[in-house]
Amino acid sequence: MVKLEQELDQHGVKIAVVRWGKTWRQAAISFLVYNPSGPLRIQNDLCGATINWVESVVPTAQEEVNFEIFYRFPSFVGLDTTVSLQHIENPAFRDEFSDAQAFSIRIRSVF
Repeated sequence: MVKLEQELDQHGVKIAVVRWGKTWRQAAISFLVYNPSGPLRIQNDLCGATINWVESVVPTAQEEVNFEIFYRFPSFVGLDTTVSLQHIENPAFRDEFSDAQAFSIRIRSVF
């Protein structure tokens, strides 16, 4: 896998991330904003958007594209919460429908 991160401003607040993997034939591009401005801004917040593409390993299946927007904020010291909305085009191994949406809440602990 190859990963490139590039700061888009002089303060390191806006970052673009590009990933490419040869094994599973996948690619992704992400745009991240650390400590976004606004009335509800809390230190160490992160918001971002990602587009992810994966080629299927099954010859008859279609490639999958995933779009995600998310917002991560600290709940307590060492505990972050992320709210995410995903839209998936051509979900893997699903012929019944061509797209799907998912809303998620993730909790991450750092120690």
